[in-house]
Amino acid sequence: MAPRPAWKGYLKLSLVSCAVAMYTATSTSSRIRLHIINRETGNRIRNQAIDAETGEVVENESKVKGYEVDDGRYVLLEEEEDRRLAVRVLDNGVGISPSELKRVFRRFYRVPTPAARSRGSSGLGLFIVRSVARRHGGKAYAFSEGTGRGSTFTIQLPRASKS
Repeated sequence: MAPRPAWKGYLKLSLVSCAVAMYTATSTSSRIRLHIINRETGNRIRNQAIDAETGEVVENESKVKGYEVDDGRYVLLEEEEDRRLAVRVLDNGVGISPSELKRVFRRFYRVPTPAARSRGSSGLGLFIVRSVARRHGGKAYAFSEGTGRGSTFTIQLPRASKS
């Protein structure tokens, strides 16, 4: 059986457009799953999740994936997000006020700050990012805790279906 791509799309470079597919690492002969084995006994090792602060065992239903954005601050990824491929860009810049977050993806929109105006941007960059993401069945969004707190920009694309 031929391997199936986790994601398919197109890469456009100037006048040339190329089909692109992302595959997971697999064996051509059969599926291989690696386990951690006790060298002395030859038995498989069972892992237990332990809360780093309390030292208590964490059950499977309480586990969630996430990543650290600051010392001790995490962004949690819900199951729906885990079924998508995501690219996140985090910065420690000037941040975006909550009232501006929904507007930054509008065509020709520029955040009304002196720093943004001095760069001479067209206000099309994030509009194009969201348009391309939507064209591929995905989405793009921004998050910021406010002015002076930096920003996070996320693009999510659906994984290829296993048909």
